[in-house]
Amino acid sequence: MRELCNYILVTSLLLVGVPAVPGAQTIADTRLRLNAGVSYEPVKKLELTGRYRLTTHQGGTEFLRSMFSLRASYKIARGWEAGAEYRYNTSYQQDYHRYFVFTRVKYGIDKFDISYRLRYQQDQDYFDAEYLEAYPAERVLRNRLMVKYAYNKKCDVYTYADHFSELEDGGLSPFRVRYGAGVQYLYKKRHDISLEFFINDGFNRKRPQNVAAIDVSYTYLLSKKSKKKKKKN
Repeated sequence: MRELCNYILVTSLLLVGVPAVPGAQTIADTRLRLNAGVSYEPVKKLELTGRYRLTTHQGGTEFLRSMFSLRASYKIARGWEAGAEYRYNTSYQQDYHRYFVFTRVKYGIDKFDISYRLRYQQDQDYFDAEYLEAYPAERVLRNRLMVKYAYNKKCDVYTYADHFSELEDGGLSPFRVRYGAGVQYLYKKRHDISLEFFINDGFNRKRPQNVAAIDVSYTYLLSKKSKKKKKKN
């Protein structure tokens, strides 16, 4: 637990400071991510979201992968939520499963929201125990620091930094920082639209992924059915 607390403190300082590598490396690929999803709140504080993503690369001209995801998040208290997510990724070369568990805390100052999210990520190709012994699942710990500004009641702008570290041999091996900025717009209370740009700055790998990407997302927010009041005789 002490090691984890130290990790959160150190990486948080890195996120608000300079990039992890002196001088960002040359961008090797540019990508386009198109997302469409549906979100529903079956009970108070619980939100369920299903999403599909298409990712292209080589300047957005070639198919890279598709993704289907299911996510559940619960508001534990004011400014604090936790949840889990499952993703199925498929491409021409590989299909794999990805799991997340996360917790996020948020603090508001006037029109600004400052949030910190700690997320555990696990990737694996199959569920076979013998296969996983030979090819263990990739386990990653991510922590993100975000600042969001409410431009008006419908539009938010934000910026963030997300730090990735691989969990291996009981230790943490940092290998990427993602820097992003975007705008989010709520249209007629049901249509959530966002446009984001981010850069992956890779390091500590033989072939680090230095990627720039544009992410376009649309989510339809399902409304809860209100109970009709019974008329008194």
